[in-house]
Amino acid sequence: MEPAPRPYLPVEPLFDRVVILSGGQRIDAILDETPSWENADYVFREANVIAELKELQTDINADRDLSERIGEIHYKHRKRLGVLFGRQSIRIDLLPDDIRNEMIVPFQRRIEGPVKKAAKQIKETRAHLAMPDACGLLVIVNDASTFLTPQLAHFFFSRILSKNHSSVDHLVYCSVNMLLHTDNVPEGGCFWWDSPIPGRRSPPVGFLEGLCANWKRTIDESVGATGYDKHLAPEPPEGLSLKFSPLPHGGRDSTFFVRPGRFYNAPALGFRYYCEEVSGGTARMLLVESYQQGRLLQAQFDQKLIYATSEVYHEIVDDKEIARLKVMLKRMRRSQ
Repeated sequence: MEPAPRPYLPVEPLFDRVVILSGGQRIDAILDETPSWENADYVFREANVIAELKELQTDINADRDLSERIGEIHYKHRKRLGVLFGRQSIRIDLLPDDIRNEMIVPFQRRIEGPVKKAAKQIKETRAHLAMPDACGLLVIVNDASTFLTPQLAHFFFSRILSKNHSSVDHLVYCSVNMLLHTDNVPEGGCFWWDSPIPGRRSPPVGFLEGLCANWKRTIDESVGATGYDKHLAPEPPEGLSLKFSPLPHGGRDSTFFVRPGRFYNAPALGFRYYCEEVSGGTARMLLVESYQQGRLLQAQFDQKLIYATSEVYHEIVDDKEIARLKVMLKRMRRSQ
């Protein structure tokens, strides 16, 4: 028999249970009357944490205005993007710095709204509950957006929170109904990542671990009766960290980034590259082999090292393939 479909779980009631299990309370439940100020959702007095829950309920991919704006930017830079990307989907992490910075602005504006509001709610709640030193926790639940993967969420929220919205001290990015499909978990799993904001307050040791454990427990109890508790990924998929570090990525082994003198394949594009040098946090890459409409196209470009990672570029280790690409690289250099 086919297992029953995974049930839809209302996000806010589920988190209400998670908060109670973690020693917290809904703020509107402890107030005598409806507040005239903008309040956050939860308070954990023992842990000295005030938390706000935000749900992403629309998919950025379905935003027509945003798509048109991105299309305009792509058309503006069509000559350069045509060489690098052809008719493939645009990968923001592979774009040259100037184009990437221009293109991420409309995405960031869409994403920043809930963060800005949450920061205000946490700030006002601190004042009204007389908890000026409370850690401000923002929990963002992705319940719709296939675009905003954990990696992209890391990128955008790091940009948004690194210099602004100082009432937010710590970020949790997770899912309840949106499943993340990976090679390790092909059937899909819920995800949970949390990150401190550099230079801001930190919650007590063990508080977030307990919150995450209760999130897992609550989802497991909610879906286990259907036989679909396997959809809960108990550990982060390989290649992703439960705690992602602030941008730029630090503490990575050198093999996480491209290295000079190595050939690479970008599976998302099917192109072959050569890393010529790495200097000052920038990798100089040569697009050695790409075909568009039957024509060989080659190019040289610089890319910030934090985006030239082993998640994007897979090193080529086959000796015959390397020998073939060396011949192409030699011809490319002669023609420059």
